[in-house]
Amino acid sequence: MPAVVPSPNQIPIFEELVAPPRAQTRPHLRIQPPLLADLTPRQRKAVTHGEGPLLIVAGAGTGKTTVITRRIAWLIAEKLAKPSEILALTFTDRAALEMTERVDRLVPYGYTDTVISTFHAWGDRLLRDHAMEAGLSDRSIVLSRAEQVIFLREHLFDLPLDRYRPLGDPTRFLHALVTLISRARDEDVPPSEYRALAQRLLAAADAAPDDAALAETAAQQAELAACYGAYEELMRRTDRIDFGDQVGLALRLLRDHPAILEAERQRYRYILVDEFQDTNHAQFELVKLLVGSPAANLTVVGDDDQSIYRFRGAALSNILGFREAFPSAPSVVLTDNFRSRQSILDAAYRLIRHNDPDRLEAREGLDKRLVARAHGRRSAAAESNIELLAFDTGRCHRGAGRRLAARRQARRGSRHPGPHQPRRRSDPSLAEHGARPVAVRGDRGPVPAAGGSAAGQLPARGQRSK
Repeated sequence: MPAVVPSPNQIPIFEELVAPPRAQTRPHLRIQPPLLADLTPRQRKAVTHGEGPLLIVAGAGTGKTTVITRRIAWLIAEKLAKPSEILALTFTDRAALEMTERVDRLVPYGYTDTVISTFHAWGDRLLRDHAMEAGLSDRSIVLSRAEQVIFLREHLFDLPLDRYRPLGDPTRFLHALVTLISRARDEDVPPSEYRALAQRLLAAADAAPDDAALAETAAQQAELAACYGAYEELMRRTDRIDFGDQVGLALRLLRDHPAILEAERQRYRYILVDEFQDTNHAQFELVKLLVGSPAANLTVVGDDDQSIYRFRGAALSNILGFREAFPSAPSVVLTDNFRSRQSILDAAYRLIRHNDPDRLEAREGLDKRLVARAHGRRSAAAESNIELLAFDTGRCHRGAGRRLAARRQARRGSRHPGPHQPRRRSDPSLAEHGARPVAVRGDRGPVPAAGGSAAGQLPARGQRSK
């Protein structure tokens, strides 16, 4: 049989699957140059880490997705694990899809058994595989947040509510109740523990009859705990689960059934977690339960400076406390930035240091200062100048975007703009700007800013400047 030549962008096909085995003269890394050759030394160190836990601190634009996908391919190429023995967990469906596509391009055709999923999708799969043990059916319906509110509205008078169901507007607090239940699940607090806490508060209030504030707080928490328990019973009775259940019930299933836990531990030899700073307490408990040992093959990638999902339940303490759970884990800090220029990185570093001493860099003595490796050339004056432009309204932002685009067209020699090109207007405040504008927006204002970029013919996400 002729030798099989792999694609230049893939790791080699395992020869013994397509040809008789050959005697190997000496052990060596069976990899193609594209797998490791284009990596920085620190990226290569992270990719080729052997046994045991590993913490990869990857700043913005340092190629963390490249590292985690190359590590998966390297584990397969070095036969440290079969593709089906690797579990990669991430935060969003988009990130999981991107990782899947990259790994698929790296490994040979047919080696796509690696499980790359979000925490919720993996938990949902586990619950459906063991639906009987979890007390569910394999056709359980997953409710979105909006559907949770509708579900509570339909069963409003089945909930033991009093102060949180006012007669004038009985549905006023439904959104807040959904948020409370979601946060309780994120913190791995089942209804029984919430009810026990409320009972302790009631006992403390009875012991201090003169403390009116404690009595009111105890009554509020007792009502919320009873509502949480009733919600849980209604969800199980109607065979429905929510996003919190996909992690919480999976965690409870593994805790209550040692045989299932042992089967999952035997199934995955290597576990990798992306965007670790965005995981919540329940997700970290799930990971620790799966690996089973502080010396397990667990790789986490994250950056505490990029933790922005606290309002969704993300626990920054996970990445800050990773060393306590896995004391033998070495750290690899990725500092080569491929996205921004040095002046931007220096300004961001000066700003983020105001969070000290509650940062991983200050706690563990790491050096997270990013070094620019962006392509292209720029003058020293343009590199050193960063100016923040603030606008009161979206209309002002759109007008500034048009003026910046007009100056950009003028520098290209466009003296007579077409009917769809912005006209050049004089604006002393923006006269010296030659760089691409960067819009910093709040959660409530993405549409006007995006509209300004489109109206001003500025490069947006997914577009490149000519």
